Amino acid sequence: MDPVAGTIALLKNRGFARARIGVELNSQFLPAGVFARLRDGLPKAQWVNAADVLDRAKLIKSPAEIDYVRQAGMVFHCSTSLRDLGHYGLTASETLRATDHGCEVLTSLPRMLTIRK
Repeated sequence: MDPVAGTIALLKNRGFARARIGVELNSQFLPAGVFARLRDGLPKAQWVNAADVLDRAKLIKSPAEIDYVRQAGMVFHCSTSLRDLGHYGLTASETLRATDHGCEVLTSLPRMLTIRK
């Protein structure tokens, strides 16, 4: 089943055919054609732009989400640091480990190069 048709069926089955439904109308993830199909598939629903509400909700992060963001930042830091280390003779096959203080490039050689923030 096509995802838009599936969404329409799900909303109808859950009693939202005549509901007020908030959507993020300025989202790059909801193309105009998809929204038009949703609106046409649920013509009695009231569609409202909920972008402001959703933007505020996205700012609230759980401790786990904050940790994921921190880890993603460290991975980015480490990957860009590794890219810049070509002049040290390090290869792409060497392993990278993120730490609380920066990242470490662990090599198969009996040496360890530590990159600090």
